Amino acid sequence: MEMLHIRLFSAFQIHSNNGTIVDVGPRRCQELLGYLLLHRHQQHNREKVAALMWQDSTTAQAKRYLRQTLWQLQSAPQPSTAALRDLLQVDHEYLGINPEAQYWLDVAAFEETIRSLHDTSGQALNVPQVEQLHAILNLYQAGLLDDWDTEWCVVERECFRKMYLTTLEKLLVHSLAHRSYDTSLNYGTEILRLDAAHERTHRRLMQIRYHSGDRIGAINQYKLCVKALEDELSVSPSQKTNRLFQQICTDHVAPQKPELQECENGSYLAELKQIQDTLSLLQRQVSQMILHGQHGTHG
Repeated sequence: MEMLHIRLFSAFQIHSNNGTIVDVGPRRCQELLGYLLLHRHQQHNREKVAALMWQDSTTAQAKRYLRQTLWQLQSAPQPSTAALRDLLQVDHEYLGINPEAQYWLDVAAFEETIRSLHDTSGQALNVPQVEQLHAILNLYQAGLLDDWDTEWCVVERECFRKMYLTTLEKLLVHSLAHRSYDTSLNYGTEILRLDAAHERTHRRLMQIRYHSGDRIGAINQYKLCVKALEDELSVSPSQKTNRLFQQICTDHVAPQKPELQECENGSYLAELKQIQDTLSLLQRQVSQMILHGQHGTHG
């Protein structure tokens, strides 16, 4: 049986075993398949999926568009059509990804590794676990379906971005625990590339640069922190950050590992929970739209 290799990070791509690109059809076909793959562990009510995908259409129109899109997915004239048909599970009321289908999915590998190491702190990571996290970071070449701007996709993209940042911070703490300061700087720089106002990372980089003998670099890191907080959040640095800056300026920084006493997952996991709540709210709104439409029809 042919196994599909599916990537949702960066752009939507499906390849067959021999590396041939599988054309699944128009953009709506990609969006529908992308949504089902992201929610591959459940079967979905067809009417709810139609309402989510075609929010500006009437219920009847959305259902018709869904039927047309499913037909396009299942009947495209190409060698991998059979593999696509095997990937989907569709009946008159529900649709989803076939739990028996054989495929590789980048976001699935990403999520499974993060979930397996969720309760392991950065300090406690062993060498194989660090290698696992490095491997999944390489999968995240860019954000989830980076050129799509539909509401559900924007929320999902932010969810994966927070997971990526959480993983970077876990590895940052691990490298700090082993005093691998060059590696720590790389992780911290990548975090700030995606989240310029993350104050704790700025503070850690200030400490790393100072302990590495780069006092001027530590001072400049503080200046970057001040600017980022003002530009992004219109706030000033915390007392903790200002106190560290004064210690650096007077060469009175305590000779300790940078901020290992703080939980590396706290802020990003809290934000991730908020995003997941937003996804749940979006699904509830779709259900209410359907219910309202049904009442309108009966009236």
